[in-house]
Amino acid sequence: MELSGATLGALLAFLIARHLGAEAVTRRAGPRLRSLNDGVSAEGWRFVAFVRLVPLFPFKLLN
Repeated sequence: MELSGATLGALLAFLIARHLGAEAVTRRAGPRLRSLNDGVSAEGWRFVAFVRLVPLFPFKLLN
């Protein structure tokens, strides 16, 4: 029961942040975020594989 409540709470927090905060983050990050989003949209699986397999990026940062 606790796990479902925690999962539902995390899902709601994610959806609220994604829909209400995405525009503010995009404005603040500027062209760097836009180029990153374009790269992930074009070849997402390569980006994820590279970031997960290369040990240069801390795991907590990726999550």
